[in-house]
Amino acid sequence: MRTSPGDSEFYQWLLHHARLMNWDLDAVDELDGVTVPRRRFFLVWASIALTNGLTPAQTGQLAHGLGVTPDEVTAAYTPELRAATIDELNQALHL
Repeated sequence: MRTSPGDSEFYQWLLHHARLMNWDLDAVDELDGVTVPRRRFFLVWASIALTNGLTPAQTGQLAHGLGVTPDEVTAAYTPELRAATIDELNQALHL
């Protein structure tokens, strides 16, 4: 069982497709004065996808950057998408 997004098949799928598109995953990017390893961005995408799913806009953005279709992105993360717990569902009913 997966314990973190970094252990997920979807994260590995993201990295694989990024490599196919010649992304330098060992590079670092500057973001608001902070140096961020490029592969960390994919970890964030994996975390969002596996927790809440992705919006059509997010799916399209990822698909475009990875050279795949939006359907391929959705198919890659859906099997690992975290299901809401009963407590979370009960809380939502009382909002």
